[in-house]
Amino acid sequence: MKHELGHNFGWHHSGTPSSEYGDGTSIMGANRSPPGGILSGHILQAGLAPDLNLITTTQQIVVAPLEIQIAGLHDNEYRHHMILGFAVPYTISLRTTKGPLPVRIDPCTVQIHQVRSDKRTKQVARLMPGDTYNFTNSTKSIEYLECANTRARLNVLLSDEIPEPQEIRNGFYTPPDAYISEAATGAWYNPAQVGQGFDIQIRNDRVAVYWYTFNEGDSARRWYYGTCIPADCMDGFTFYTTEQGTFANPKLRTQTVAGTGQLYFLADDVGMFNYDFIGYGRDAIPITAIEHSDSPLSGSWFNTDKEGSGFTLHEFPMGHMAGYWFTYGPQSTLERVRNKGHTQRWYLVSGYLNDSGMYDLTIYEAQGGRWRSYAAATLHPVGSAVVTVIGDRLKFSYELTDDHIDTRGSQILKRLF
Repeated sequence: MKHELGHNFGWHHSGTPSSEYGDGTSIMGANRSPPGGILSGHILQAGLAPDLNLITTTQQIVVAPLEIQIAGLHDNEYRHHMILGFAVPYTISLRTTKGPLPVRIDPCTVQIHQVRSDKRTKQVARLMPGDTYNFTNSTKSIEYLECANTRARLNVLLSDEIPEPQEIRNGFYTPPDAYISEAATGAWYNPAQVGQGFDIQIRNDRVAVYWYTFNEGDSARRWYYGTCIPADCMDGFTFYTTEQGTFANPKLRTQTVAGTGQLYFLADDVGMFNYDFIGYGRDAIPITAIEHSDSPLSGSWFNTDKEGSGFTLHEFPMGHMAGYWFTYGPQSTLERVRNKGHTQRWYLVSGYLNDSGMYDLTIYEAQGGRWRSYAAATLHPVGSAVVTVIGDRLKFSYELTDDHIDTRGSQILKRLF
């Protein structure tokens, strides 16, 4: 019964010759009463879902080099790059061929799979450094350049162009046409991940990057931040996050290293953010500009009495002000359990200049987002605020009436960046 119910969930048989992730001892294998219960961990049963960190390689020219991490993956993280441009796609993966979860990684071994029309996959090659795989009936190929520092570097040759060798520094590859420009200051996001994104500020040969996103596996908000000089932004720089902290007393927070990030731009509205985070693995996020700002009001602001929290604010054309309030929740026991110990909150604030020279803002809470998910988060108003410019300071007067916080007050903000 369990085996047949598995088919109702779209699961295929495992342990068959056509299923390279086959596990004959699983519920979908030949033995239908396995001691391991319903474990049958292979990509077929997941249908190549986005939450398996599938990365689509859409370039129909050369990907040179493609870099994937060999070690440090989650037990259930597969890490696939899908190669398009064929009647049936191919994937590049680090997943070994047989057996149930947890995933076993063979150091420096890269698997090449073919994805059939029924979403089943078939292993077609197993590469080691120096090996080349030639796609069937095609001049296209994959060259395995080297394995170094727990990372594999490959050239995916989808045209006759031969790539020049490229240097990878700090684990990141920087394209020759990448650059950093103050004109990129403003709001950025990935159109496939609505409801989360980046606040980027660049001035005086310094860069500040804020990533507002969500926890892995639940809908709790999460934020990260890092600063660098432009050269280091493209080579890789340290990202931080915080633990603990409460809305009433953000000074309780502790700063922790989240991992390493890389930022660069390829055009005025086109950029790339790559990361390698502790416990979260490595991934790439193409980003698109929502709007740029060159206003002297744009920047990072904080209340000296509320260290550990703060604001990013931008003034856009037509008197539009928008930004993010990075803070914390009430840190109740239920809150800590539900959010895996994290108590971070971020709010979107957005509004316009009024006739009195102040900015009337609405405070929005984001709901429904998940770590690196393609499901869009939704925004709900949970309060209001007024921003007043007082010399070189800002006064932020607010009222929060939802999101488990019912409070009002004001903060005098000093420019941080």
